[in-house]
Amino acid sequence: MEVSRIIRGSEEKCFSILMASLLEDIEAAEGKKVKLEDIGKGYNYTKQLQNKLGKAGTIRVTIVEIDSPSVYKASFESAQGVNTLSYILEKVDDTHFKLTYNEEFLSDKKSNNLNYGLMSKLYKRSNKKKANLVLNQIETLVQE
Repeated sequence: MEVSRIIRGSEEKCFSILMASLLEDIEAAEGKKVKLEDIGKGYNYTKQLQNKLGKAGTIRVTIVEIDSPSVYKASFESAQGVNTLSYILEKVDDTHFKLTYNEEFLSDKKSNNLNYGLMSKLYKRSNKKKANLVLNQIETLVQE
C-alpha cells in the first residue's frame, strides 16, 4: 500500500520528526538512549508488541535504509513475516515536498502471503485511512 501527499514545509524538518520518533521507539524498547549518529543501515533492536487479540509478541526492527533527508525504511520481523515501512521525501519546490508512505508484507509461508493479500484487499479503505491519519499528524508537526 502506498500513500503520497504534498506538504508545505521542509523535508529536513519532516525527516527530523521521523528520526525523533525512531529514537523514542528505540529508547522505549531498549530502555536506553541512542544517538542518531549511531543508527545506520543494519541497525536493529527488538520490541514487544500486542496484536489485536491482546497476544504479546517479539518484533525485530531493522533499519533497511536511512538517507537524510530523503529516505527512511525499516523492516519489522515477526513470527508471521516481515512488514516493511518506508518514508520517501522528495523536494517539490522551495516551500513544498512530497511525502510517500509505503507498506509491504512478505512471509516465507505462502499461506501468510495469501492471507495478507486477501486481508489487505478487504481492509484497503481502512488501511489507507490509517496511513492518511499518519500523514496528517506528520504534516501538522512539520507546519508547527
